[in-house]
Amino acid sequence: MAYLVFFLAICGLIYIHYANLTGSKSSIGKIPKAHWSVGILPAWILWIRFQQRENEEVQKAHERCGPIVRLGPKELSINVVEGGVKTVYGSYEKHNWYKSFWNLGLPNMFTFGDFSLHSERRRALSRIYSKTHLIHSEPLKRQNEAILYGRLTGILKKHAETGEPLEIFGTMLSTTMDIVTAFLFGLSQSSNFLLDVEQRNLRLKQYQGRGPYAFYAQELRGFWAIVEKLGFRLVPKAVASDTEEFEKWILGMCDGAQQKLYGSSSKVIAKTDEGTVYEQLSASLKSAGREIAGEERSAIASEMTDHAIAGHETSGIALTYLIYLLSRESKLQRALRDEVSPLFTRCASSKELPAFETLDQLPLLHACVWEVLRLYPPICGAQARLTPRHQNVRLGSYTHIPGGVRVSARAFCLHRNPDVYPEPHLFQPQRWLNKNGSVKKVNEAPEMYHWWWAFGSGGRVCLGNHFALHDIKVVVSFIYAFFETEFVSSGDMAQAEGYIGGPRGGNLMVKFKGVE
Repeated sequence: MAYLVFFLAICGLIYIHYANLTGSKSSIGKIPKAHWSVGILPAWILWIRFQQRENEEVQKAHERCGPIVRLGPKELSINVVEGGVKTVYGSYEKHNWYKSFWNLGLPNMFTFGDFSLHSERRRALSRIYSKTHLIHSEPLKRQNEAILYGRLTGILKKHAETGEPLEIFGTMLSTTMDIVTAFLFGLSQSSNFLLDVEQRNLRLKQYQGRGPYAFYAQELRGFWAIVEKLGFRLVPKAVASDTEEFEKWILGMCDGAQQKLYGSSSKVIAKTDEGTVYEQLSASLKSAGREIAGEERSAIASEMTDHAIAGHETSGIALTYLIYLLSRESKLQRALRDEVSPLFTRCASSKELPAFETLDQLPLLHACVWEVLRLYPPICGAQARLTPRHQNVRLGSYTHIPGGVRVSARAFCLHRNPDVYPEPHLFQPQRWLNKNGSVKKVNEAPEMYHWWWAFGSGGRVCLGNHFALHDIKVVVSFIYAFFETEFVSSGDMAQAEGYIGGPRGGNLMVKFKGVE
């Protein structure tokens, strides 16, 4: 059935795309083609996406054809910074592909097409996500301590004592969901995936179930709606129901945070419930005279759902890959432990974490995190933009590219440029360090930093980039300050296709051993 639907969709799109070639065929006709048919039909790229092998195929196309490649009649892929990424992600609008990331039927900052709406929301939240705020946030430090010492360490000690391997991917997704929801709503309103396995399995199943069907929402939205109206279901009812239940769960945390903040003036708010993202956003809306009710309540929930999804999945993926790599490289693991353990030894008896600012300055920790985000960027897929309508633009050496052309870059390809990152398929944290062990500064390795695109760039750069780096550094330093890890087995660790890509096998087994 799925293949028949795909065929019918292609037939329906042929005329649309062919009609749009008027006036543009000659202007982009000189750009190398990923496939001979892409100048006429979108069939090749849609088929590649349907089969979930887009990143690898586009990477091969760039290796064959150069930094700018044509993927369809009105679609390009760019894999160059100057004249490419800097141009496109400086001011180009988002493609309507992003509508697939709406929550509760409403947009959020990530999906806003309107620049003014995006700027307004970003201003409301930029302070709480700033590096300065995160480093000095006492509530965040207390939340992290409660989750890492109160939940994670008991799990790791148990597996170290019994010798039973621990599945890492689910454990890291649980850790990061607990951390991000505490930051969003306060510890008392957050998830407890690490200790409540039933809750974890239910919510992760509800969220992850829609992944295999993202193609229809992202690439065939109009056709999908027509087919569904005709009574044919491309996405099972259970998947839609699970998505709705996941969104209701986030909405419930929003309501809990709202009640905690504004329900009673006599309530004493714990330190771990102060200074939340929800409080920051709701206060901003209230100051603008907007009540947190009705659609406004759902709009906030859409925003918080996006932050919870991005905040747990991307960091969870990065931590999984980093533990996988460190568990296979004992020498590197020992070097990292030597760097982080003295900081934790001084405060472990009081179950406190070292100062975030101190952790952030550790060179090998920094290098390991940046390198895993280079080799396995969680946001690995295409970030679609549109060339400005009603005007011609230049990309690289190609001029007179018409308006309304879909153009994308992807970290998966940018991070595999051998001229910038020699032996790009190898995990080499040392590439970010000088010979004396200090971190290379931007002026010492400008190309490496300019091509590193784990969080995007420009005005739409990931709002939570500093939080993600903080999250990953705190968790991995905590683990290796107290434990050794040894690789046991895994499923397929190659990165899955999609906008966000975790390990395809989704199953990494690691043994833990406590260290003195």
